[in-house]
Amino acid sequence: MIEKLEAQGVSYKRIPAIEAKARENSWLIEGSPAEITGFRMGRGEHAVHASHYDAWKQADADGLEAVIILEDDAVLGKNFSEIFELSWIPFDADVVKLEAYWGEAELGPASEYTLPGRKVHRLHSLHLGAAGYLVTAKGLKKLLQHVSREVIRNPIDRALFDRHSSLFQLLTVYQLEPAIVRQAEFFESADLNDVKGSDLIAGRNAATQNGAAYGNPNSFARQVKRLALRIKSRAKGRQRVVSSFQ
Repeated sequence: MIEKLEAQGVSYKRIPAIEAKARENSWLIEGSPAEITGFRMGRGEHAVHASHYDAWKQADADGLEAVIILEDDAVLGKNFSEIFELSWIPFDADVVKLEAYWGEAELGPASEYTLPGRKVHRLHSLHLGAAGYLVTAKGLKKLLQHVSREVIRNPIDRALFDRHSSLFQLLTVYQLEPAIVRQAEFFESADLNDVKGSDLIAGRNAATQNGAAYGNPNSFARQVKRLALRIKSRAKGRQRVVSSFQ
C-alpha cells in the first residue's frame, strides 16, 4: 500500500498502531460487551478502536479539510489518487466508506457527486470493514465529540458502518461504488509481509474468535431474508448491492 501511495505522489502520515499486548497499554479494556451484538470484545478490538481515534485526533489537530484513514492491509484500487480531488465529496458527508467487504449493503440513490467511473450513495445498512474510509472536517468534530479513546462500545467497523450503532445514527455516511479499497485477505496473492502482527488485523480477527462470526451466507434462511430485505429496500427507493472493487 505504501509503495502505491508513493508511486502516485500521495503524501501520508503513518500513525503507529496501539499494541494490545504492550505493558504500557494496560488501560485497554478486555471483555466489555458490544452495544450491538452483545459479544464480549477483546483488547485487540479496543486497540484498533483507539488507533483509529488517534488518527482522527491527529487529522483534526492538523486542520485538514478531509482525511483518508487506511489500515495496514488496505489494497488500493485503480486511480486511487483521484479521490484527493475533494470536489466529489457530498457537502453533507461526515464519513465516506471507500471499502468493499462481503455481503449486501443497502444504498440510496446515487448522489450528484461522482468520480470518474464511480458513484457516491448514502449507506443505510451494515457494511463491515474499516480498512479505508474518508472523514470530513465536520465528521472529525462529531467523532471526537461522541467517541472516547478509553471506552469502546462497538468494534470500529460496527461503530462507523452499522445502522444500529448509536454513532452511525449521528453521522451522515456515504459509500463509494465501485469501492476503491479492499482488505488484503480477499487477495490470495497479496503480499502480507508488512502487515503480519498488526493489531489492526489481530483485533479484527478477534471478533470472529469472540463469536461475532456469521453463519453460512448461502443458507436457505439467509437467501429468504436477503430477498425480503431487497423488497423492503426497493419500497424505500433504495437498492441492496454487493459492493464491488476496482
